[in-house]
Parts: sequence; C-alpha cells; structure tokens
Amino acid sequence: MKKFKVEKALTLNHGTLVGLTATQAADRASLLKKSEVKGLPAGVSAFVVDKPVQFKAGETIYADEIPKSLAAQVVESEEPGAESAEKKGKK
Repeated sequence: MKKFKVEKALTLNHGTLVGLTATQAADRASLLKKSEVKGLPAGVSAFVVDKPVQFKAGETIYADEIPKSLAAQVVESEEPGAESAEKKGKK
C-alpha cells in the first residue's frame, strides 16, 4: 500500500481497501470491516470501507490506489508503505 496525506476533505466509498491507525479506525468503526494485509507499518491495520468514510485534511492514510477523481485531494508520500497487493501477485 502507498502512503497518502489528505490535502482536502476526502470521502472513500464502499469496497476501498485502506490502512489506518487504531485511532483513525476507532473513530470510524461502524463504517469499516477489518481486513488482512501484510507488510503495513507498525500501528497500521487494513480495513475495507463498508459505508462511505471521510477523512480530514492533514490525516495520513494508506491505500493501493486513490480514484483519479479524488487524486487532487491527496498527496502520495515519499515514504513507502507496504507493497501493493497487485505487486505481490506479480512476484
């Protein structure tokens, strides 16, 4: 997964795989379902968005991809996160 910094309010829709800290997930527990992804940084867990979930400017999230229509709302971090699921499948 890639690390992103939210620049403008962001809403992710159902089915999106996202990596969040425990605090971020607790605040949105009713909107997420726990998932399993290996290789995330310490303190970050994977979730699948069950109902639309919003993030404020300044938050850091992990995702394989951000939809192109939302790309202007985030900046990809130079710091690598876990490998994307797509890359793992190609090894």
